[in-house]
Amino acid sequence: MKHIKKIVGALLLLSLLANGYLLFVGNQKVATEKVDQEFKASIRRIATALTSEKGEPNSYLLAMEHSAKANSLSRFTSYAKSNGEVVGYSAELINAFRNIILNQKEVKESDEIIKLLSTLAENPENIEVAASILMLLNK
Repeated sequence: MKHIKKIVGALLLLSLLANGYLLFVGNQKVATEKVDQEFKASIRRIATALTSEKGEPNSYLLAMEHSAKANSLSRFTSYAKSNGEVVGYSAELINAFRNIILNQKEVKESDEIIKLLSTLAENPENIEVAASILMLLNK
């Protein structure tokens, strides 16, 4: 009888540990998915900022603000885990908008940049699109 109680107790403890582990892993996955969605939304907001007030200095400030948010989220996305360049291009976006503001430069191909930002928001791991955006911003 004592052995049966020990076995049942051990099985209950094992079951409790397994459920706790599965709950922890499930919550981590949900949190990562939420960060991924917020990262994509920040990239979309950069495009929206550029669309709303084309060529206005405020649009570049707003775009830089959304770039900073995207950069702060980038380290915690699943994209950064699979492709470290996501963190790099999100930091470069901040620098590109800061240079535009400091040099009081107007972006000539803003329609193309907006289109590319929308594409990047759909697939943030597309480094070629990110490089194209940065190239156009730094012209």
